[in-house]
Amino acid sequence: MERLYKVINAECDANPARLKEAKAELVKLQAGDAGENTGIWQEMIRLSQIQFDTIYSQLGVKFDHALGESFYNPWLSDVGK
Repeated sequence: MERLYKVINAECDANPARLKEAKAELVKLQAGDAGENTGIWQEMIRLSQIQFDTIYSQLGVKFDHALGESFYNPWLSDVGK
């Protein structure tokens, strides 16, 4: 996912149309679009948690609760009101 992030970030820097497209997809995701974006997002959360757990385990770090930023997604629409 880090490699993908770097590739897409570079594309967005080089191509304003790609950045606009990415922003539009993010807006759809944050609005609760139940389409393909939500499935991809949930899979990225799952894969990220596996990576985090591996690193935290190596460091001997344990959490009682693990709530990533995606935990707050249901309340995003209230932000800025």
